[in-house]
Amino acid sequence: MERLIYLLEPNPVRCEQLKRLIKPLKTGLQEYSNWQALLKAFAAVPSKLVILALDLEQSSGNHVTGLDIFLWFKKNHPQTTLILMLDNKEPSLERLVQWNGGYVLNYGEVSQLYHLLSRIAAYQNELRFAFNDITLFDLVQMVCLSQSRRHLYINDTHSADEGLICFQQGRIQHAVWGNATGENALFQLLRAQRGVFGEALDVPDEVYTIAAETSTLLARSAIQQDQHQAPPLNILIIDRQDAVETLLQRNYADRVKIITWSPEKASLQGVSEGYDLVVLNIDAYVDTPTALAPFLNKAAHHKMLWVGSAHALGVFNDTLTHTEASFFLFPMQSQEMLAWFQHQLFDPCFEGEIINLQLFDALQVLGLSNHPRQMDCYDAFLGECGELWLGNGQVLHATFGDKEGMEALECWTRLRVGHIFVQESPFPEKTTIQQPITRLLMNMAVIMDESARIPETLTLADQQVLTPDLAAVKL
Repeated sequence: MERLIYLLEPNPVRCEQLKRLIKPLKTGLQEYSNWQALLKAFAAVPSKLVILALDLEQSSGNHVTGLDIFLWFKKNHPQTTLILMLDNKEPSLERLVQWNGGYVLNYGEVSQLYHLLSRIAAYQNELRFAFNDITLFDLVQMVCLSQSRRHLYINDTHSADEGLICFQQGRIQHAVWGNATGENALFQLLRAQRGVFGEALDVPDEVYTIAAETSTLLARSAIQQDQHQAPPLNILIIDRQDAVETLLQRNYADRVKIITWSPEKASLQGVSEGYDLVVLNIDAYVDTPTALAPFLNKAAHHKMLWVGSAHALGVFNDTLTHTEASFFLFPMQSQEMLAWFQHQLFDPCFEGEIINLQLFDALQVLGLSNHPRQMDCYDAFLGECGELWLGNGQVLHATFGDKEGMEALECWTRLRVGHIFVQESPFPEKTTIQQPITRLLMNMAVIMDESARIPETLTLADQQVLTPDLAAVKL
């Protein structure tokens, strides 16, 4: 379906200029010189993008401005992306429009319009959240906080099972997992440990099978998971000693099945596909370093963990730098190794993408995780990037373009179109915020409310006084 852009520009010269810039996008364009005709056409055929001139004096005899039309759209069609065109830079008006979810461009920078619309079109007017490492419990809580109707497709990459969770107004109302439906399906689905998720489109209206509150469902699921005994994971250790096996058995005896081979046996028998992890003690290869490369080729498709002494690390440092496997000094980093083991093998981990979540909802859930996370953003309107770190219940550091700290975080909260990538990360090298999530979100909510409040009058740089009047916009 062809994308449609509505343009409200009473000045014929500027209208032609804007049309020339939009034409290469090969999109549908409907231009209007008066706002009444625009609103009437929009009511019949809505669009995701509207470009408005601030000065509409030529389009009607009353005092309706582009700001009034902008406010009408934000009230009645909040999902529509709006661009307000100005004669000059107006910081106060630009800030007001941005805090209310719109964008400002002045005619002196109109040559940027083509690239701006290209970026917005590439993201289909959406803000996409891509998660690289998240639990289903966290995912469910974020979707519930969004209070939107969604259908999440879940695929367990370990068992190849798949299912669906249906959300409506902040509640789980239906679930499917294999042949099961309802609460039973949901509890089975939430036991999945590794997999991918995405939003399912064109799902027919489902028969709602779940009436319980989501908080109750999650609590019952957690209890069931504590009682559920998953089959043990198969671990292969390549070593000449038994210290690594002893450590793992002492901590995970009922959750793993361990086999330890010497390098010679591993070379003779090869590594089958049935192992969840291969632990390689490189000390076992110090006396026969040339035997390591053939073994790595045979085990190339397995998840691998390297351990060893500082001496062995010196021998195989070049080899290690060309592998993606994690390495721990053993036994000095035994506790760090166990933490990695727990997280990589037993903590649930899913990846996927969700469209148009609220940033506050994501921060509220992710900030309470035990693991620090880094969020990277791309603002498709401004063409700027930013970074944000969370950990231990706090927002630790934020950047956006050349801004840092709270100033950068304000830019994050104005994101409407673009991408946010979420992944686990070490703690940042510097901290510019370091505030508890709950307190910070409360403070940011106050800032957002105050910044988005519509003033009775707004004086521009040329001393023109705007008097926002939403009631003047009537169909």
